[in-house]
Amino acid sequence: MPLTKLNSASVIERLPVGSVLQTKQVIKKDRFAVSGLTFTNITGLVGINITPSSTSNKILITVSGTCSASSNSRVYFKITGTTSTVIGDADTGHEVTQAATTHAGDGYMLIPISMNFLDAPNSVSQQTYGLQMMANGSGRLNAADTIDANTGNTITTITLQEIKG
Repeated sequence: MPLTKLNSASVIERLPVGSVLQTKQVIKKDRFAVSGLTFTNITGLVGINITPSSTSNKILITVSGTCSASSNSRVYFKITGTTSTVIGDADTGHEVTQAATTHAGDGYMLIPISMNFLDAPNSVSQQTYGLQMMANGSGRLNAADTIDANTGNTITTITLQEIKG
């Protein structure tokens, strides 16, 4: 359900380019763990839908959260979307990804993650976005470890905003 959505065409027409027309946010509060070098959908952060009101409008995707990795490991994140399994420049093969690295002895320390991408779906059809994760050791989202129940969790959010084009 949109947090905010303008639905009067006459109001939308008068707004300047760059105006936010609708915002949706999904919050993941529980922990998620991966191991291995295969991107895995993060439960609760996939299948997030937004429908642009014009083909000229864009979708701003913002990801914010924390992760951790086993000692001397890397954790990778990738934004996915409707038009392809990867958001980014398909012509060059570049993807919108982020990597977090730990060093020997620094395993499972909380590392901030932050990703932004302005997608141009050129469509008024529903667009679906999500976040995937992989690790070259073991990685965790929203937690420094998964053993101690007293260790506080953090949250990860994905925010989608329709931007007038």
